[in-house]
Amino acid sequence: MVSRHLRLALRRFRRNRLTSTLNLVGLAAGLACALILLRYVQNELIYDSDIQNVDTMYRFSIDIKNGDNRNDTAVTGWDPGPLLQEDFPQVEEYTRLQPLRNVVLSTNEYNATVEKGLFAEANALDFFSIPLLTGDPSTALNKPNTAVISQRLASILFPNGDVIGGTIQVNQGEPLEITGILAPTAPRHFSPELYISNLEDPKLGHPANGWMYLAYYTYLRIAKTADLEEFEAGLPAFVEKHAGEWVKLTGMELFPRMTPVRSIHLHSHFVGELEANGDISRVILFASIAAIIILIACINFVNISTAQATARASEVGLRKVVGAERKNLVAQFLAESLLQTGTAFLLAILLAYLFMPQFNKIAAMQIELNLFSNPSLLLEFLAVFVLVGLIAGGIPALTLSSFKPLEVIRGQIRRGPGGKRMRRILVIT
Repeated sequence: MVSRHLRLALRRFRRNRLTSTLNLVGLAAGLACALILLRYVQNELIYDSDIQNVDTMYRFSIDIKNGDNRNDTAVTGWDPGPLLQEDFPQVEEYTRLQPLRNVVLSTNEYNATVEKGLFAEANALDFFSIPLLTGDPSTALNKPNTAVISQRLASILFPNGDVIGGTIQVNQGEPLEITGILAPTAPRHFSPELYISNLEDPKLGHPANGWMYLAYYTYLRIAKTADLEEFEAGLPAFVEKHAGEWVKLTGMELFPRMTPVRSIHLHSHFVGELEANGDISRVILFASIAAIIILIACINFVNISTAQATARASEVGLRKVVGAERKNLVAQFLAESLLQTGTAFLLAILLAYLFMPQFNKIAAMQIELNLFSNPSLLLEFLAVFVLVGLIAGGIPALTLSSFKPLEVIRGQIRRGPGGKRMRRILVIT
């Protein structure tokens, strides 16, 4: 029975090649655009989502007010991290990072340029759940003069594959031993290709006033049972205790800030962000555009499918005369609709894969579609497919299959105002 319905659907498609092709391509183009936009939205929403216990992690930063000028920053001085852990039992762990930008790594034979690197404390890889292809995240940065590098850097600097234990130099400086290779992760609000263990090296010149040399990013892990409001309420007194004298001397004001790590990418736009962040308003805009595109494409598809189907009243009448049951007619219309819709969705996926690289160039991003390894996006896409197919086939199927055969043959079909009104609404939309 199913194969018969499909054969009839294919025959019908061949009879109306031009209209059916235009209808199919229109739906496919709209869905392809929407799929790319939805993949962008999804990518923006999953930043830092794979960090263990990320909901208990915060970035501590200091805002500075000097007279009428206030700078809301993402950074701190050197001191707050350990002092916070000493003064607040709610702070289970802290780590600090310092950016390293636009440096040249070299071995005896090869060179590579790194745009984004970080000096990091020994616990940083474990703190941020950063996996390694080779090496142990819990010990990779324990020793001075050690480094962890990306797969790209490993392939350039060590083409023979002997990476672990090899040495590199940063801008012809001291040799660093490679102790790990970074594995891919979900998007993060920072994405360095290089981690160096020497953050606490005195030669970096940590200033005597460890509050106002704002060059560090301080992250805290707060106990799950802690009262965050109570903790934040104690921060002004903490700043006064440790930096009060300096504040009085300079006349500046310091305001502590706690930013949830999960919200940094879309909601944090302060001075000194580690990397350029996204914007929640842009995500909402793109999601809305995707929804509108899907709605317009689906309405257009349903409208044309319904118009084509209503021209088949005589066919339906004759089939009823020779004994066709209503359920068979409904099944036939649904089969035709689902065949067209399914073809449009496959074409949409192909178009999305073809145009995703162009979108990445325009947006300056590196997003992979990976639809078949992305269950949530695939399920959403399949739900739209089923819904559109059922509506596009169901409306004409239920309408035409309800006609009385004698009235159809005599040309006495009475089309109520409801169908016309719906068609007008769809066209205007």
